[in-house]
Amino acid sequence: MSNPRKPSVHDRERGRQLARMRKDRGLSQAEVASMLGVSTQQYGKYERGENRLTASRYELLEGFFRGENTGMEEAEQSKYQAPISKSSLQKSLDQIRAAVDLLQRHLDRL
Repeated sequence: MSNPRKPSVHDRERGRQLARMRKDRGLSQAEVASMLGVSTQQYGKYERGENRLTASRYELLEGFFRGENTGMEEAEQSKYQAPISKSSLQKSLDQIRAAVDLLQRHLDRL
């Protein structure tokens, strides 16, 4: 007899469906996880079928991916902030430092 708490074949298929819908919408796992209020790792486990997803959460995600008004759009607009990579932050910091150096050289000439 299978353990009802362990993910099933059905859970893995649901996860594959979520991954397809997310990719079709052009979103990353981090973006969807943020809107859903879970970690990227947790959302990835949902897509891989490693953790079970409640029926209500699955329906919410499915509706969101299909473009229905699920309330997640408001969450996306109001609280979602795109994740920033370390390399992107480093590049921005380097640009700021270069601008400060340039300004300092101009000030030194005055």
